[in-house]
Amino acid sequence: MSHPNALKLYAALRLGSLLLMGTAYAGHGDVDVLEETREAMPRAVATHLGSSYDASIFEGQASEPHATKEQVAEYKKDETKYAKAVKEAWHINKKLEVMKERDEEVPQLERQAQNLARSIHQYEDKLEKAIDQGVQRVTLEESVSSTFSKKTSIVRQVKTFFENKAEENVLCLDGGGMRGVGTLTMLAALEMKTGLRTHQLFDRIYGTSTGGLAAIMLARGLSAHEVLNLYIEEGEIIFGRSTWDVITNPGGLLGAAYNPEGLESVIKKYVGDATLTDVKVPVTVTSVNSKTGSLQLLSSEDEETKDVTMLEAGRATSAAPTYFPAKTVKTKSGEYLAVDGGVGFNNPAAIAFEHARDHYKTHGRKVRINMLSLGTGSEAMLQLNENAGKLGFGNPGNIPGYFMGIKAREVEDTMARYHKKGKLQSYARIQFGLEQKVDLADYSESTLKMLQQVAWNRANEKEMSDFAKLLLKQKRHTKH
Repeated sequence: MSHPNALKLYAALRLGSLLLMGTAYAGHGDVDVLEETREAMPRAVATHLGSSYDASIFEGQASEPHATKEQVAEYKKDETKYAKAVKEAWHINKKLEVMKERDEEVPQLERQAQNLARSIHQYEDKLEKAIDQGVQRVTLEESVSSTFSKKTSIVRQVKTFFENKAEENVLCLDGGGMRGVGTLTMLAALEMKTGLRTHQLFDRIYGTSTGGLAAIMLARGLSAHEVLNLYIEEGEIIFGRSTWDVITNPGGLLGAAYNPEGLESVIKKYVGDATLTDVKVPVTVTSVNSKTGSLQLLSSEDEETKDVTMLEAGRATSAAPTYFPAKTVKTKSGEYLAVDGGVGFNNPAAIAFEHARDHYKTHGRKVRINMLSLGTGSEAMLQLNENAGKLGFGNPGNIPGYFMGIKAREVEDTMARYHKKGKLQSYARIQFGLEQKVDLADYSESTLKMLQQVAWNRANEKEMSDFAKLLLKQKRHTKH
């Protein structure tokens, strides 16, 4: 690590300890900032910096920009305001917890908490910008000591409170028709490992197509096992074809292969007339505007779509072209004809990340995201002949799936990069392999048993077990 980068790391750590703990409860204790901060560093970082690091700062070996006195004065004012806002926000949130336990509505207090959260976010941005401008170097040159409160128990409570509130778990579910049985089997295994339902493990759920349907049911409060049984028991109703259907629309050549009445009856059976707001945790499903080809999210958190019925949302996200007809969805600003979000967005992980991040930013929150992304089974990549025409795909029907597969891998690569760069705190993409092609509408007993078996085996490998431990650890900290 070069000295300039080391100075930035030290400055960031000092900012965290000063603003979140010390300045908010400033007293007159004599605690050395460098020593206090180094105790809070990860061991590897502290060891790397070593005893020679602080000497290099004072010898002027760092090459950070040198700030003006005016910038330093402004920075110190913002430090004080930021610390005050943190202290007030902590007290207000503690009051809110007590009031909510009594089932008392306190909209004024909630608005005050939201306003403070926005202020904290704005101060953080200003302070980070000041650090980049070299303010930290000037303040370090002036003095490397500060005052910390002796109220260690309060300091610990503040730190723990904000650490817990700033971490959320996000679940993303792929599309894939009846192959969703595999996804739900993995989720059922996760629930068994943790002893908690999916909506108790995750703070928000995203889904596409069959993953969207499952997301709605899970956010509603059903367990993964209950939704899995729904798929197994209702598969024939969803994808069954009457003799009349076969005669009038052979092979789905004259229109969508399946009558949507079966699917709609199943959705209504389990959610009734509920809207997207009737959930235990926020839920968002993908769809595509058939006219413009643009992504249309249907979310319980968005003012535009929160009153959409679960029936509409479920039909819209699962209106796979050639399988089910498009669905008209009415939002607050109008209506559009929706088709399956799997058309380009079959793996919703990247969309979920952007949507969640925008939501946090709008509400003045900085949140560390733990994301679990579950697939519906991967088939062997189609091998093309050189200069392949349509017949090179085996048959023209394989062309959409080929390009959707490429898009899915792009999303996986994007999420892996986000994780590597630290934009995602924890990330797991768990997929199971398929030795044979499985049609989205295949509800045969042998296929469903095969999906459950391979998914169960995958769910009991180390990756899922590690994520289960992470979820339990995070939930224990939040509860504490």
